[in-house]
Amino acid sequence: MCGICGIRRFGPEPITPDQINIMLIQNEKRGMQATGVALQQADGSIQVWKKDEPAWRFVTLPGFKEFIAANLHPETLTFIGHTRAATKGLPCFDKNNHPMWHGETAMVHNGVIHNDDDLFKEFKLERSAETDSDIIRAILDWKGFTREGLTTLNRIRGSAAFAAISTKFPGKLVLARSGSPLQLAATKNQLLWSSEREPIFHALRDYEKKFGVWMRRNLVECDMMPMNNDSAYIFTDRPEAEDGVEFYPEDPSTGNWMEWHQEFKSAMTYTTPTYRPHETYNVTRIKNYGETKIDIILCPNTKCRAWLPVTPAQLQNLKTVRCGQCKGKLAA
Repeated sequence: MCGICGIRRFGPEPITPDQINIMLIQNEKRGMQATGVALQQADGSIQVWKKDEPAWRFVTLPGFKEFIAANLHPETLTFIGHTRAATKGLPCFDKNNHPMWHGETAMVHNGVIHNDDDLFKEFKLERSAETDSDIIRAILDWKGFTREGLTTLNRIRGSAAFAAISTKFPGKLVLARSGSPLQLAATKNQLLWSSEREPIFHALRDYEKKFGVWMRRNLVECDMMPMNNDSAYIFTDRPEAEDGVEFYPEDPSTGNWMEWHQEFKSAMTYTTPTYRPHETYNVTRIKNYGETKIDIILCPNTKCRAWLPVTPAQLQNLKTVRCGQCKGKLAA
């Protein structure tokens, strides 16, 4: 379980540092092992900054503050963010943290993909990280923000909610969901999304000084809905007339900014587990793959905590089995 969030600006109202900080911190309960952001400018360029820190500490780091000061402008189009609960790929290596980024597509993902290794081999794609999520980045780098790209992504198996931006498709945004949660919200100038509703509400509640006291707005003016499951949306940088009627420039939300949408179905019967911060999980989960039963156990190394597949024979003698990530022993 991870947290994803973001904002796409369509009107003059800018994305603010407070919105970014609040959405990251409010999603922290979904993942505390790493945090990251990507920003896309009007010229299509993308800047990425990520670190193996929980969101509350991440937003206070001097490096992050310098990144925001240098790259968040009133003209910045899109922000995507991620709070990570690691499943594959150690968080101590920033390449394994989100956004997934190899110079073209920046992508954040919540969920677990089971056949990433098979797809990398089949499509002969280059990995940029050890994570399962990197297959989404690789396919979008390869096929682009196209119908063919989204159709190819239907080959992945597992749960997924993701947001992606690309230097090759300036101003465009892909949002997709199959199995994992994703909430959408809209104001007149901004489209917002998050794994949960609460971060959106908090990001839209401005601070105001009343009678010398800093207070927050109680009511939020926005429209909200869960994103349709098993769907992918692509938003463009040029609105179309809705039913032949041009949108009102003072209210960009009245324009049709969706270029197209189509089915995206990766989740079959798998449901992502729910984790709570500051707790240790030494449990065994059973998955059925046809007639073969594979046990998935959690690495006891507190610096790794990767979920690992083991056969029934290995489970009988764990003393001889080592973690595929940190190479430590799974049992004393």
